[in-house]
Amino acid sequence: MEMDYLKIYIERADLCRKTKNSKESIAKMYDLLYSLEAKDRTKEQDLVLVSVYVFLGFHQSAYELAKLSIDVTNRKNIVKLYSLETKAKSHQDNFIIKDIRKLKQKNVPVLLLPTDFIITPIQKKVFHIERDIVVFNKILKADRVKIVVDSSDELENYIDKINDYLRWIADCRKELMLFYNQELGENMHQIAELDWYDTLEVFGLRIIVGDRGHLYAEISSGDEIMPDHILDIEIQDFKIVAMGYDG
Repeated sequence: MEMDYLKIYIERADLCRKTKNSKESIAKMYDLLYSLEAKDRTKEQDLVLVSVYVFLGFHQSAYELAKLSIDVTNRKNIVKLYSLETKAKSHQDNFIIKDIRKLKQKNVPVLLLPTDFIITPIQKKVFHIERDIVVFNKILKADRVKIVVDSSDELENYIDKINDYLRWIADCRKELMLFYNQELGENMHQIAELDWYDTLEVFGLRIIVGDRGHLYAEISSGDEIMPDHILDIEIQDFKIVAMGYDG
């Protein structure tokens, strides 16, 4: 007998609302998402998956699927599709409610080799990399990383040091939580705990090699305390020096 996915979605969405998106209720919603994604769906099931995507914050995914599933001969559906498109343009899939079960899995830091660094043709001291790296235990795509040598020295002399830096940035949870709670926690009326760290998103990383080999990092991220804002983090050597919301 075919499962009634719409009924299941309504029940689980109601559970999420009643429990204020508890970990258990969100896990059940993700189980529904994985089940729907894995099956050969009908058009009706596609629309249920669109609703699941929207609930969890996958607005780009919701819009892309809705374009293929919604009957645009119905004027109300055209309005709905436009609303989905607007949200997809502003949010994409960037501000999602996350499946914390997957986020707790440990990611191993990447060791960059000299061949992984690509010089920018116009800016000779600006480099991109060819491999994805780990930042705050999240995989960050290579095209989101920029390395700037702001000194008279050559990049080759700092590759080992940059790798040490990346190993630290890969999982500095204690330092991040401590700084957040000291600088922002009181104003936000919330405390950064392990779930906060596990659900962080990382949007970009800029590493600057300064004079005398000092390293600086600028990281743009996002959290679930202020999900519609960018959380900017600044690090000097192995010390977090600034953190604040933007937007």
